[in-house]
Formats: sequence, C-alpha cells, structure tokens
Amino acid sequence: MSLKQEEVFEFNLYIGSYGSQSDGGIMNASLFGKDLLNCTLDLPDDSPLPGSNVPVPFYLVGDEAFPLRPNLMRPYSKQRNGPMDQTELIFNYRLSRCRRIIENTFGILVSRFRIFHRVIH
Repeated sequence: MSLKQEEVFEFNLYIGSYGSQSDGGIMNASLFGKDLLNCTLDLPDDSPLPGSNVPVPFYLVGDEAFPLRPNLMRPYSKQRNGPMDQTELIFNYRLSRCRRIIENTFGILVSRFRIFHRVIH
C-alpha cells in the first residue's frame, strides 16, 4: 500500500500478547481491531491504481484467523465443501506471498531498530 506524500495516515495499533492467544482474538480485543470491525477506522478514501480510473479501497491483509471484512482480506478457507478452484488457489498464493513480504519487512525493522524489542510508551 502506498500513500501520497501529502496524505497522513495515523493510527494507534496494539501489537503483542502472550503466545497462547490467537491473532484474531488479539485484534478483536484491541481498539484498532474494534474500529476495523465496526468500519470506523479512518482509512484513506478509495483511489485508482496507476494507469487506471477505477477506484480501489485500501486493504489490510490477514490470515484465516481473521474475519472477512470490507477492508480486511483473508484467504479462502480450506475447510469447505469441495476443492478450491484455480482462481481461489491463485488468490490464496498471492495473498500468502503478500503476508510473507510484510512479515519479513517487520522482521528486518525489528532487527535493525532494537527499540522494537521492548514496549514503546
């Protein structure tokens, strides 16, 4: 996701909890998650991608632990009747690749900036 320089996208995000808690449960308990699920999160307006006139909304990317919401993409479920078709498999692959890149980016930030190893007040 990219934002124009003159736009400011600011939010508070609670990250981190005990390992036994699910990602979806942590999100549902956070203010950020509640705002996202209630569609009250102040996301930028839809805007067209380069070379297009079709407005596209801003999305967050999650795994199967998260609910499907208007601004939260998650993969097609493997627990359903019958096999996934080719387009669903491709979508899941690309979404997984996107999540992996995001997780790697956060890993690089944490290793580069040691401040992320502790609580920031």
